[in-house]
Amino acid sequence: MLLGSFDLLLYDPASFVRLTVLVIFALLTAVTVHEFSHSLIATVLGDGTSRSLGRLSLNPVRHLDPSGTVMMLVVGFGWGKPVPVNLNHLRGPWGMTLVAAAGPLSNLARWIHISSATLVWIRFLLG
Repeated sequence: MLLGSFDLLLYDPASFVRLTVLVIFALLTAVTVHEFSHSLIATVLGDGTSRSLGRLSLNPVRHLDPSGTVMMLVVGFGWGKPVPVNLNHLRGPWGMTLVAAAGPLSNLARWIHISSATLVWIRFLLG
């Protein structure tokens, strides 16, 4: 991600710093909300494993994997710490499917929310 913009550091350092701050903020919030969503749905469906391990939290430190975070910043793909789930505690036949879908669906919901807010903001500025 930032590796492709490294030449910006040489020609416009201020823009590189702004880009870096935005990328870090976006990745921190995306990974945190993604992993929190897995944990929340698992807890709602009856598995308290992630809650007992402190993963039902919006604290980014609980969800960031050090090597996955570096990979996200440098090359644009990476990972967070996986949320532990005990299949035996989940209610219903679709429990694990719902837990697995929660993360990507939260990313989609975040994208829709941010895109809509950005469009409203742009239309407001342009009149």
